[in-house]
Amino acid sequence: MDPAEGRDFFISYTGVNRPWAEWIAVELERAGYTTVSQALDFTPGNDFIHEMQVASTSAARTIAVLSPTYFQSAMSEAEWRVAFANDPSGEQQLLVPIRVQAFENAGLLQTRVYIDLVDLDEIEARQRLLDHVDRAVKRGPRQTTAVFPGGRTTPSSPLASSGRFPGAGPAISNLPPRNRNFSGRGHLLDQIHADLQSAAAAAVVPTEAVHGLGGIGKTELATEYAHRFGSDYDIAWWIPAEEPAAAAGALGGLARRLGIPEAADRSEMVAKLFDALRSRDRWLLVYDNAEEPDQVTGLLPPAGGGHVLVTSRWQAWGRHATPLRLGVLARPESIEFLQRRIGDADPGGLDAVADALGDLPLALEEAAAYLEATGEGVQEYLSGQIRNFVGGWAC
Repeated sequence: MDPAEGRDFFISYTGVNRPWAEWIAVELERAGYTTVSQALDFTPGNDFIHEMQVASTSAARTIAVLSPTYFQSAMSEAEWRVAFANDPSGEQQLLVPIRVQAFENAGLLQTRVYIDLVDLDEIEARQRLLDHVDRAVKRGPRQTTAVFPGGRTTPSSPLASSGRFPGAGPAISNLPPRNRNFSGRGHLLDQIHADLQSAAAAAVVPTEAVHGLGGIGKTELATEYAHRFGSDYDIAWWIPAEEPAAAAGALGGLARRLGIPEAADRSEMVAKLFDALRSRDRWLLVYDNAEEPDQVTGLLPPAGGGHVLVTSRWQAWGRHATPLRLGVLARPESIEFLQRRIGDADPGGLDAVADALGDLPLALEEAAAYLEATGEGVQEYLSGQIRNFVGGWAC
């Protein structure tokens, strides 16, 4: 009998979410369940499709680790559809979806109630996981530790760890704080994620360039991407790129965090860093507000298993990156943002504010900050805007 047969849970996931799959497996094993997953059970030399067939058809229940990448994978769909077909109504709870990253559309799975681990700390996530799967027969622990995969690391590396909670985000990071009022742009975030993942098989480092006018929200979008998909990365490093010297300095800071010895000058330090990244994966470099491609020549990593995200007002990035033009917010996104910021329940008034400001994110933020600081009502604010406009025209 195949040792993988008859387990309580088969854990289905895509490669980028392997840390989540390992964490879930270890927590369930500690609680007395048995699990089977590619991450911990499939051994070199065995047939992958056979192993997957045995696991998906013999396990009592299937866990689907949900993320945007999961829904783009034909192999993942084949795995969860076995449990879905055996329990189309969901009454037996044979398919247990667990959301680990935000996504826009779950397709056929959108009617299934999922266990939501997004933005929870480890204690909360563990409790929620165990509370919602406490149904199968427990058979005693099989494994109690899992090494968090951090690329090619050594025991002395800053990335080496044991069982690090994936929801904690990158082990090495200097990201700016996440904007808790960020709203909308979900389809664009998923598009960036999909572009970077799909380009990962190429011989060059996958690079996305988000470009648009000033105040359009490029930096906020990049910040949200880095936080929302933080469990994809062991390193997430923010690089101010307005000036080459500032970018080189930030890259030098990452080199020092990785324990790379100091070099005679910045260019040598950057070269040593890129040599180190060449042999690693699961890293993200964000170059914020790059003027144009020529200004970051020699400052973009030439190889390695990571991703690069660039924000810029310059639009001609096609030769260097996958370009993504960022426009103003859609009106529902503008209204949602204002509601979050000021809590006003008057959608008509908020719609008028968004219309007056052209749905420009920076202008909406300034208006929200003004309303929050003054306590002024939306209609009073709109009247003031009209007065200012008429006064300016009269002059």
